[in-house]
Amino acid sequence: MKQQRLKEILQKSSSSSVLLLGVDERFLAHEVEEFFLKYAIRVVDEIQKDSVACVVSKRLDPKEQQMIHSAQSQNIFIFKREELEELMAKELDEKSTLMAIRLGRDNDRTFRLLSSQHISDRLFIELLKIYEWDHEAESSEDRDVISFTLRRFVKIRPNEEDLLHSYTTLKRVINECSNPHLLEALFRFENFTFLSKEDGRRTLRELIALNPHISKKLSMKLLALRQRGVDLCLAQNAATEPELLRSFLDKDDSEFDEALAVNVSIDDEMFGMLLKRSAVCVKLLLWYQKIDANRYAKILSEKLDDELLMELGANEQLSKDVKSTLVKDASGDLLYNLASNPTLGAEELEYIYEKDKES
Repeated sequence: MKQQRLKEILQKSSSSSVLLLGVDERFLAHEVEEFFLKYAIRVVDEIQKDSVACVVSKRLDPKEQQMIHSAQSQNIFIFKREELEELMAKELDEKSTLMAIRLGRDNDRTFRLLSSQHISDRLFIELLKIYEWDHEAESSEDRDVISFTLRRFVKIRPNEEDLLHSYTTLKRVINECSNPHLLEALFRFENFTFLSKEDGRRTLRELIALNPHISKKLSMKLLALRQRGVDLCLAQNAATEPELLRSFLDKDDSEFDEALAVNVSIDDEMFGMLLKRSAVCVKLLLWYQKIDANRYAKILSEKLDDELLMELGANEQLSKDVKSTLVKDASGDLLYNLASNPTLGAEELEYIYEKDKES
C-alpha cells in the first residue's frame, strides 16, 4: 500500500527533506511541519539534493506542475496529499489534540478535523461534542458538519450522494444509533423538526429521547429541557431510569400514562397502578406489556369489561402459561383475537378452531 510505503520512506529518511506542493485543506502548514519533525524531516517548497518524496495536492499552478516532472526525472517518490493526510490523521495523539483544541477554543481546527474521513470514530464524536454551532445564522460550516456526520455513520451507494444533504437522513442516524456518546453529540445539533406518516411531527431531541441507547447523563440533560414532548418520549423509553418513570406516573396525566403503558421496562407495581387509569391506558397495557401469571392475576382482579379484556388476545408478549390458560378459558372476541395472534403454536390454534370453527 502507498501509505505504508510513505511511512516506510519517512522512517528511513531522517535528516532529509520532503517537497510539499499545493494547498492543504485539513492541516495547516505548521501542523504538517510538526508532523515531519517527528521523523527528523524538513518541509521544503523547492527540490533539494536530499529530497526523498514529493507530496502533491489536487490543484497545482504551472510552476508546481513543472516541479512534479523534475521530481519524477530524479526518481523522487510522488504521493497524493490525501495519503499524507491519512497518515497524519492516524498518528494523531487524540488526547493531546482534544486538550489543545479545548484550551485554544480552536473551532477552525475542530471543523478541519471533522472534515477528515481518516480520523477515528471516537475522535470524530469527541470533536462533534465540542464543535461550536452557529445556531443564530445560516452557516455553511454547520451544514457541512451535518454532512460529515451523515457520510460517516450512514452507508450509502454512489448514486445516493443526495442523502448526505437531507435532514431526513439525520433522523435515520438518530433512530439507528447504538452509541451513547454519539447520541450525546447529536443532542447539541439544532433541534430540527421531522415529519413522517408513522410518527407525525417529532423534534430531533424527541427522537433522541426515544432511543433505547441513551445514557443516564443524557436522560438528565433531556429532562432539564422541561419540554413536554421530550418528557413524553422519555416516558416511552425502556432505557429511562425507573425513578424517572415513577415521577412521570405521579403526574397523573393521561398522556404520560399512555406513554408509560407502552414502555416494556415498567415494573409490576407501576403496571398495577396503570391498570386503574383510563380505558385507553389499559388497552395499551394489554397490547404491549409482558403478561405473566402475576400480571394476569392483577388484570383479573380489576374485573375489566369484556370489550377491554378481548384486547389481551392480540398481545405478543404473553407468557406460555398465560397463553395456555387463555386458550382453554377464552370465548367470543377474546378467543377470536387469540386466533390471529402470531405467537400461538399449531396445537393451540387447532384447539381454538375446534372450540369455535365458525368465528
